[in-house]
Formats: sequence, C-alpha cells, structure tokens
Amino acid sequence: MLIHMLADRPTCYAATVSTRGIMGGGMAGGGGVGLGFCLLALFGLGACKKDKDPAPAAAPVALPAPAAVTVAKVKVTNDGIITLNGRTVTVADLKTALTSPATRPASILYQRVNAAQDPTPEAAPLVHEVLTTIMDTKLPVRAGQFAD
Repeated sequence: MLIHMLADRPTCYAATVSTRGIMGGGMAGGGGVGLGFCLLALFGLGACKKDKDPAPAAAPVALPAPAAVTVAKVKVTNDGIITLNGRTVTVADLKTALTSPATRPASILYQRVNAAQDPTPEAAPLVHEVLTTIMDTKLPVRAGQFAD
C-alpha cells in the first residue's frame, strides 16, 4: 500500500512510502502500521520543503467606477428622427458614440416611438440602419419606453 504525503507541499522528498518497507512494520506483522511509518509521519513532513511561487500574482483588473458605467438611450421616431440621450443625432454620430472607447456605453435602451405604426417610407431604411448599428456593437440592449 502506498501513501502519498503531498498535502500542501509541492516538493516532498518522502513522497511515497511503502508500509511494509519501514522498520519491519506493516500488514504482515499484525495489520498495524509500523513504528517507522509513525516516525516518518511525525518527523518526515519536516523534510518536505515548500516551493516558492513561480510567478508573482498578477495585479487585479481595475473596474470602471460606477459613474463611468453608462446607458445610452436611443430613440427613433416614425419620421426618422434619432435621439441619443435626449439630443438629436445622425446615424454616423450614433455609430461613433456607440463604438468610440471614450464614449462607449455599458448598455443600450432602445425605443421606437409609436412602434405600433409603420415608419414612413423615407424613415424605414433609417430605422433599419439604426438597429443594425446597435446590434453591431454587441452591447446588451433593452427595448421599451423610457423618459428622456
């Protein structure tokens, strides 16, 4: 029978011990554990050395401050007017605001005003482009109504 003595000590000089091979004790001598094994168990663990950590722990990743976490409120009307956080913008401005590292929000709230009605024929491609821009960011999106 082999006993592994590796508890929390990665390098141990007495890593495996046979109970029959230490000072005549073992299973044949009455089924007990020999004196040599007991001595090894008591004093042998001191012969094990603890390895030093191979690499220092990496510094923790800094999380943004709670004030830096933002939500972009995107509202599109049936006439094709786009607002971002209450300000009228173009699709190009929206794309820049949603993808620029300096202004990239944590998530997006999307609202299409009067969504039960179809947008005007001129605004329909614009609504599609806004939705495509929002989906391309791969940010979490919640659709619904919100107050400016």
